[in-house]
Amino acid sequence: PCLLYDENKKELDPTQNVDTIVEASEMLKKQGFKIEQVNAPGTTSTVTLKLLAQKGVTHVEPGHGMTGTTPAHAFDDLPEKPAILYLSEVSHSYKGHAYFYGGGLYIDPVFTPYPVKALLGRNADSILRYRFEALLPDPNSIDYYGTIKTESSTVKSGDTVLLGFRAQAFHTRARVSVIKKTESGAPKVIGTWDATGRSIE
Repeated sequence: PCLLYDENKKELDPTQNVDTIVEASEMLKKQGFKIEQVNAPGTTSTVTLKLLAQKGVTHVEPGHGMTGTTPAHAFDDLPEKPAILYLSEVSHSYKGHAYFYGGGLYIDPVFTPYPVKALLGRNADSILRYRFEALLPDPNSIDYYGTIKTESSTVKSGDTVLLGFRAQAFHTRARVSVIKKTESGAPKVIGTWDATGRSIE
């Protein structure tokens, strides 16, 4: 990454990678190459843009800045708000566990392991009432299913499951949908893509 979060200073610091990228672009310019963009990937937030520009960067990877899930967002109140969730549904229940469909349960290991909670329900009112512990497969396994510990006999196949974690879409088999809020306040899906970024109509 070009920036790393310093927990002591509570701010993002540029890494040596930034200087290397800029120095490489200057070397190429001296050799006669036309360099129009200097792209610094990773850990981007609106609070880092000025710093990167001062270093000579012209373009950045939006990445987790768009979803408010950079490492810095876990420690600081940055302008971007967390805006990503994993949506699934219950497949079946067995011995006090509700099993829900996987395919996108890859958690980016940028943090030490942390507990993942799930919301489970049949409608907007019921799903916000309780949080459950979600058990996800080991990253080395195929994530056919995740499970939720619940003794409730009211859980049914098809019930909605919502989880929040720092994902990496290109590591998953899940589809990615972008949702916007309309003037009426109702959410609207504006597009769906596969893990490689190809549009799915």
